[in-house]
Amino acid sequence: MDWTVTYRVDVPELVASKDRKSMSPMDVVAVLAKVVQEQQRLAEDQQKTIAELQKQIDELIHSPQCCHFGIDIKQVTGTKRSM
Repeated sequence: MDWTVTYRVDVPELVASKDRKSMSPMDVVAVLAKVVQEQQRLAEDQQKTIAELQKQIDELIHSPQCCHFGIDIKQVTGTKRSM
């Protein structure tokens, strides 16, 4: 018994052939490479933002004003506050 499975996928115009029945593998690779680059850039931007926010948190925790807000430094950092 031979089985033939046919399914329809909407192929994006960017990678589709003129008759929209096939795709160019090289075009797909190029599009995927571009997507990966963009995702990498976004991940790097997020890491920079996280580092900047962590620095701000550290500066706030170790500032003299921290005590004005009733923050227990030992509880937040697990260490004694050094001055």
